[in-house]
Amino acid sequence: MTDDTGITEAEKVTPSGPPPAPEQLHQLDFLLGRFECVFNNVVVDPPTTVVTYWETRKTLNGHYYEMDITMPTGQFSARWIFGWNDVEAGFLSYYYDDIGSQGTSIAPGWQDGHLVFTGQSNYFGHRITNRDDFVIVDENHVLDTSYVLEDGEWELAGTYDCRRI
Repeated sequence: MTDDTGITEAEKVTPSGPPPAPEQLHQLDFLLGRFECVFNNVVVDPPTTVVTYWETRKTLNGHYYEMDITMPTGQFSARWIFGWNDVEAGFLSYYYDDIGSQGTSIAPGWQDGHLVFTGQSNYFGHRITNRDDFVIVDENHVLDTSYVLEDGEWELAGTYDCRRI
C-alpha cells in the first residue's frame, strides 16, 4: 500500500537522529578550546605583530569544528569552519571574516607531523591561493604558518604561535 506520495510503508524510513560524527574529525581535537596567538604578519610593510584569540568548539553534533578568531582591539573577527569530507577522504575548511575575506581549503590529512590546508581565498578584492601549515608542538601549543602562492612560489604570509589559555 502507498500513501499520496507514492512511498510504500516498507520504503518509509523512521528518523533515528543524525549519524555519528566522523571519527577522522578527532584528528582536529588539538584546535578545541581557547588559545592566545601571537600573529606575525609579514605581508604588510612594515611587518606587524599582534595578539589574536582562537576559540574552537564542536558544532552540529560534532560534525564540524567552528573557530572564532578575534583581536582584543576589536579591529577584526573571523570564523573558520573545519569538517571531514567522506567523498574526498580529507579535511575541508571554510573561512570568512568581517573585512570581506572568505575562502575554502582542503587537507589530505597529517603528513610528517604537518596538517596542511591549501585552497583559494578572496582577500582585499584579490583571488589568492593560500596554505596553512599546522604543527602541534605539544597539547597546549600549536603553530600555524600561512603562505600565499606568488609567481609559482610559496611566500610566507605570517605565523601564528598559539598557546592554550
